[in-house]
Amino acid sequence: MKNILYSLLALSLIFSACKKEEEEENNNPVNNVTGCMDSIAANFNPSAVEDDGSCDYRVTGGKWIQVSESYDLQIIAWLDEDKTQFIDSMSFTDYVSNTDSMSIQQLKFFVDGNVKTYDNQGLITNEGTWVEDQEGTINHTITITDDDESMYFEVENVSKEGLYLKIELNEFEYESSDDIWIEYIGDQFFSFERNENK
Repeated sequence: MKNILYSLLALSLIFSACKKEEEEENNNPVNNVTGCMDSIAANFNPSAVEDDGSCDYRVTGGKWIQVSESYDLQIIAWLDEDKTQFIDSMSFTDYVSNTDSMSIQQLKFFVDGNVKTYDNQGLITNEGTWVEDQEGTINHTITITDDDESMYFEVENVSKEGLYLKIELNEFEYESSDDIWIEYIGDQFFSFERNENK
């Protein structure tokens, strides 16, 4: 009878130890990893079993499809290149949502530092390189360079779904048809939607 009691007691201690070990494993943070579970995010954690809402989206990942473009400009006409003979000035705002009329149409940033623009049929229209200054911070910039010409874009917002860029315009050019000089001062805005599958 004593042997049976000792056996039952030993068995109950073993079950109790196993149960305690199982509870510890379930409460162990290593086994219950939380983090970003979205593979397109910069901080994707493939070990996470619970999404903690920390996903950090950047410009890489998928292709950006342009959905609108707008201008907010001051246009000044001069009779001479030295800007001493003023003719006239006007404010100009415009909003474009016809994809065929937009400047960029489609844009893809590659993690190796390359960038490509495409037309609406998916054909490459331009290739270059890109650099991001203070990536992941508010109001940071992206420099895109192609054919030795650089454009500086301010990143107004980037999320899983959308990208909003702004470029400051300050151009001065000669209009031979009117024999005048035109100055453009203002901002150009671009909005894109992310296509994760391209």
